[in-house]
Amino acid sequence: MPRAGGPPAGPPARRPLGAWSELGELVTDDMVSALAVTGSPSACAQQLVERLGGLADRVALFLPFQCSEETLTQLVAELRAASA
Repeated sequence: MPRAGGPPAGPPARRPLGAWSELGELVTDDMVSALAVTGSPSACAQQLVERLGGLADRVALFLPFQCSEETLTQLVAELRAASA
């Protein structure tokens, strides 16, 4: 039984291969926040600088979707401004 505000207690039961529709029930918002940056280009830039500022001078993005050149340009500009 899931705990309030957290992942299920103990390992989840085995799922059949291809049970992707159940994934949303197993992955919490806190898990996503721990593993990824999300939001607008400005919000993503701020999160990257908070997490990696002083530790990294380059980042590689994994974008599992089509992203416009305008959005990427805005993200780069926001990153440069936030890390200046």
